[in-house]
Amino acid sequence: MRSNFKFQATYPVKIILFLSITLSCFSEKAVGQSSFRYPSCSLSDSTLRPGSRIRTYSIRFAFYKDSLLAGDSTYLDSVVTFFRQHPQFFVEIGVFGSSTGSSHPDTERALAIGDYLHDKGVSLDQFICGGFGIASPLYSDADISKAASKHAQDSLRALNRRVEFIILDIRPEYRKTFTLSDSTVSDGSVFRTWDISFDTVTHCHLTENSRPVLDSVADFMKKHPQVSLSVVVHDDVWSWNMLGT
Repeated sequence: MRSNFKFQATYPVKIILFLSITLSCFSEKAVGQSSFRYPSCSLSDSTLRPGSRIRTYSIRFAFYKDSLLAGDSTYLDSVVTFFRQHPQFFVEIGVFGSSTGSSHPDTERALAIGDYLHDKGVSLDQFICGGFGIASPLYSDADISKAASKHAQDSLRALNRRVEFIILDIRPEYRKTFTLSDSTVSDGSVFRTWDISFDTVTHCHLTENSRPVLDSVADFMKKHPQVSLSVVVHDDVWSWNMLGT
């Protein structure tokens, strides 16, 4: 039975499998309780990986504007240091709002953070910026309405107004290679092979000579059920990209 893959383009010659192990970094939300559990990821963590999120309320903006507050430069500079120490990460800078009041310029605010980082020497290849508005609230309006007081409701809305740094991927130039016999693998690692071939007529049917390496990939996946692979097929002209687990 064929797995569900997403195809981008096709043509064969060499195949590269990109590892991507997603880590959930957040505790469950404690709606309606007197204290809240905050995310465990921080800029100083040494075990961050694709899927990790760093949530902060230490980056603030002028009221209904996209200008950063001067007092937040200490935290912003720590973000700059993080990017310098972790050049392998490709990060999304996300700004989120709440459902009350006028529309916040979330996209412009995200770009303002990006401008600050770039002005401090962070490469544009290391991040993208996005404004998400109320699309992904930590607490829905229904959750907020259950809070016992107006103060508690305002506090929940304030938690929705946040900045998140989401590690999307390992930049290709920093990916390490691995072999199918490795007992440990890491996020962003690459397995590269030239032993998978296709017929010369349709260029779509695998040859019998490909069976040994494909069987070894299948065995590898059975031994590492926690791993998600992106399968990319390259030649001099075309590139295929198949995403699956």
